[in-house]
Amino acid sequence: LNAATQSREFWYAKGQSVMVPMMSGIHSLPFVRFSDKGFSLLEKPLKGDRFSLVFLLPKRKWDMKEVDKVLNGFYLLKDLVSQARTTGVSVILPRFTIDSQINLIPYMQSMGINDLFNRGQADLSGITDSEKLYVNMMKQASVLKVTEAGVEATAVTGVVVVPMSLVLPDVEFHADHPFVCFVYDRELQMPLFAARVTNPKKA
Repeated sequence: LNAATQSREFWYAKGQSVMVPMMSGIHSLPFVRFSDKGFSLLEKPLKGDRFSLVFLLPKRKWDMKEVDKVLNGFYLLKDLVSQARTTGVSVILPRFTIDSQINLIPYMQSMGINDLFNRGQADLSGITDSEKLYVNMMKQASVLKVTEAGVEATAVTGVVVVPMSLVLPDVEFHADHPFVCFVYDRELQMPLFAARVTNPKKA
């Protein structure tokens, strides 16, 4: 994000904080405050406009119950994003990197793909004739890095942030406590990557 950066407190738990590099600036961005749900949404379009970075910040520090409902699908992200309107926003965000590994086998099995992971039933003869093969591990490694220079995500290779234009702020989005962020595909209206940031130093 094209913004000024300085060390600020990030409150990761009640009465507990860490000093982290925080990016700040005033920008014209899609924003909506959901008073009934207790959180705000900020969207930052990425280069090309197909993808964006979406942040959900709870109003009450450390109260992630409603925000987590987006992660588990109770609230659809596309319905929330559609309500955002462009306005002047005073933005404060920490620099952070999320590195995760997901075991894909349970997801594949939930879609009915079982033989591939069974030693006695897998048929991978089209790959090799030297020995009988089966799959015993399938993982997806994902990395999301947000800095002043832009956004790097394994799900959207080569996407960078469009410079923000300075405007007068109408609202504040100060992420100095735990939040959730997504890499969002605006064309397909679905998240490609999700991260729960509770402590930028440990993310």
